[in-house]
Amino acid sequence: MINSVVLVGRIVYDLELERVGAKGTLKCGVRLAVDRGKKGPGQQADFIEVVCWGKTAENLVKYMRKGSTIGVTGELRSHSWQTEGGERRSKLEVWANQVRFMDTRTAAERDKARENAGGPGAMPAAAGEGEGASVWPGVPEDAIAEEPLGEDPEAKEE
Repeated sequence: MINSVVLVGRIVYDLELERVGAKGTLKCGVRLAVDRGKKGPGQQADFIEVVCWGKTAENLVKYMRKGSTIGVTGELRSHSWQTEGGERRSKLEVWANQVRFMDTRTAAERDKARENAGGPGAMPAAAGEGEGASVWPGVPEDAIAEEPLGEDPEAKEE
């Protein structure tokens, strides 16, 4: 069977990194706003939950923020649980195995500079960079790495 998802969307809220499971695996949950394709007045978007693990999660939190555009490839997974009141709940989420940063560095620099007013967190432009320059130069090669999905580190071991 084929279980493959490809999405491009904007990050809806600021990201947080957490450690889960007995091994302390890094995890980042992301809500993406993905346009339905119809442009103009009344344009609609779907809000899709994406889960990133390990180095991918770490780099996503490090380099991206609310409003950033990312591309995600992964697979659809179902997650179910029981509430304290005894109700069964379930949701679908995309488990990312690859995340691509889609914004240009210059756009991110402008936003970051506005936020920090030139503080230590601002990223200086590299020589020769301009509008439409290469996407995220200076990001380490392993910042956008494919990772095997593996087993759910939150699953209870029997």
